[in-house]
Amino acid sequence: MQAEVIPAADLTGELVASWAHLQRAHESFDSAYFRPEFTQAVARLRPNVFVSVLRDGNSTIGFFPFERRGQVALPVGGRLSDYQAVIKDPGYKIDPRLLLRSCSLSALCFDHWLAEQTEFQAYFHLMDGSPTLDLSRGFDAYWAARSALGDSELKLAQRKARKMAREVGPLRVVADSVDRELLRLAVRWKSEQYRRTRITDVFSFPWTVELLEQLLEQRTEAFSGMLSALYAGDRPVALHMGMRSYGVLHYWFPTYDVQFARYSPGCILLLELARFCGPLGLQKIDMGRGVSQFKAGMMTGITHVGVGTVDLRPVRRTLNEGWRRTQDWIRSSPLRPAARVPGRVLYRCREWLAFR
Repeated sequence: MQAEVIPAADLTGELVASWAHLQRAHESFDSAYFRPEFTQAVARLRPNVFVSVLRDGNSTIGFFPFERRGQVALPVGGRLSDYQAVIKDPGYKIDPRLLLRSCSLSALCFDHWLAEQTEFQAYFHLMDGSPTLDLSRGFDAYWAARSALGDSELKLAQRKARKMAREVGPLRVVADSVDRELLRLAVRWKSEQYRRTRITDVFSFPWTVELLEQLLEQRTEAFSGMLSALYAGDRPVALHMGMRSYGVLHYWFPTYDVQFARYSPGCILLLELARFCGPLGLQKIDMGRGVSQFKAGMMTGITHVGVGTVDLRPVRRTLNEGWRRTQDWIRSSPLRPAARVPGRVLYRCREWLAFR
């Protein structure tokens, strides 16, 4: 295997076509995050985005997109990235350490690596899941499958939808809007939510807002931003900005008007998007990493992802492993409450540096 590392901005039409073919040919890469257009969109705003083009002789066998920080590879888009992998034929195994050496890198840090790429699992220190809704047979089949399990989340969302329609106004959904004002409203609501919950406001960094604006203008079947709105009467009560590739929607930034929180408008919007999966051309909705109670009540499947590091630096690798063991010990010890404040400050500093 040979690796040629190039700036993502220098991808030729031939390379983009080869990448797109690999993404389309293998179901495990059906997310919009694996499209070359996503990497290119981030690269227009982040100058340190690179792609390693992997070759075997004269054949291009894969693509490894990453953001470079010194000699460390990070996910394209940082915390905005909900999937990471080497885009290649699943049957072609790659040694992660050899991959880094071929790219002149010393480490790879990831938090949503596709677990299907088993050669990377040895470097996972945490496995998680991204819940999905299978809509390939239509909403009625999806509803029947969930109802057979006796789950109440869908029925609860329906009851709240009827209640909201009675008390606030008739509900309607705009599934795929290009309204910039709606996008600005979604960003404002989401920023307010981040501040309320003391999570780093990703939209306090201008490039992240510019990225969503760019994605909203992408309008192809292969890759598109998708802005959806739920209205009660004439006012928007829930918004969502996501991405889609062919029939797969990645649920990314859901938000809602807090005045109507008791109706769970965000859940209603997701249910309505599933209901109109046929006209929307959707066969799957990926809800993103983390299994909350609501996601568990909606999901029909799960995509496993890993958090971890491949590190060629022995001293740094030992220090990181020691730090993780210390964190695990603190979490299970009486020191946990006292460690929350400095831990939160450290986390916010790391987040700030990552988004700069």
